Amino acid sequence: PTLAAGFDFGLGRNLQRLVLRMELAWYTLKYEGRNHPGSPDSIHYKLKINNISPSISVLYNLVNYPNHKIYAGAGVTYNISSYPENNYFKRYGTSTSTITRSPFLDLEKGWLNVQAKAGYLINNKIEIAASTRIAGAFANFSAFELKPSIYFLNVYYHF
Repeated sequence: PTLAAGFDFGLGRNLQRLVLRMELAWYTLKYEGRNHPGSPDSIHYKLKINNISPSISVLYNLVNYPNHKIYAGAGVTYNISSYPENNYFKRYGTSTSTITRSPFLDLEKGWLNVQAKAGYLINNKIEIAASTRIAGAFANFSAFELKPSIYFLNVYYHF
């Protein structure tokens, strides 16, 4: 789940076709991976990310009736992240001892990404939206990058 609060600012006239949205969201991501079951070694990695994410978006109302609006837009998000789980476990073959590394990776505390959003606003109160966050990396090492693609389906209530 995602908890979010924000403000919409209308830019211009004509039923405010262009909207600037400022939003603050909190969400958690979890990832857990294991190596192939046929491998003689046992490898297990767990990652949990807590994010506080302020964002700014420009939304354009494609359909702009007083009681129904359909919009699309783009924006930028700054993610402030903590990593309560960043654990790597490895056991060789039939060994009974496990190698544990925690934290396993040195991950960024703050990182940017781009977002795209589309939605439907009913009676200026209930909004159903889908969005994605792409083009950001919370780790950038010489051998690999961690670049999440995050997808959201949101239901908002406008006061």
